[in-house]
Amino acid sequence: MTAKTKKAKVDDTQFDAIKSAQKTATEQFSKIRDTASENFQKVSETLQDTMADVTDKFSNVHEATTQAGEILKQSGATAAKGTREFDTEVFNFARDSVASSVENVKAVSAVKSFQELAALQTSFLFNRMEETNKHLKSLADISVKTWTDAATPITEAVAKVTDKKAA
Repeated sequence: MTAKTKKAKVDDTQFDAIKSAQKTATEQFSKIRDTASENFQKVSETLQDTMADVTDKFSNVHEATTQAGEILKQSGATAAKGTREFDTEVFNFARDSVASSVENVKAVSAVKSFQELAALQTSFLFNRMEETNKHLKSLADISVKTWTDAATPITEAVAKVTDKKAA
């Protein structure tokens, strides 16, 4: 076997390992994306149910319309604050991703062997997946908290008016 043939076999092995790592990363990312999609769907359904309850109660109460302006301002401010928190989290995720990728590129440039490269890339991908999961959970938590906090004053005001009418 010539030196060129040995080099070609090593290159094929390296290529296969990188291809396998890419496949694993793609599969993990798909799982993360699916989980995030399911979580956002649940949040959306919860919000829709909450808003449906609020709408039903609100439509039956004439008195609540006079107080709605202030309540909606308060809820809007809460939603705006939550949106800023959400945007900040997205920005932090992007910033962390870029910083992590830059550090990984620096580390890859200093690699001396394929085994070191494979270990480095595996660690990098695993850490990025963990960070992605952390940020997605945080985004879901911010969304749920924001919309729950925004809907609560409306729900409470409607309940007060409904209780007065029933009495």
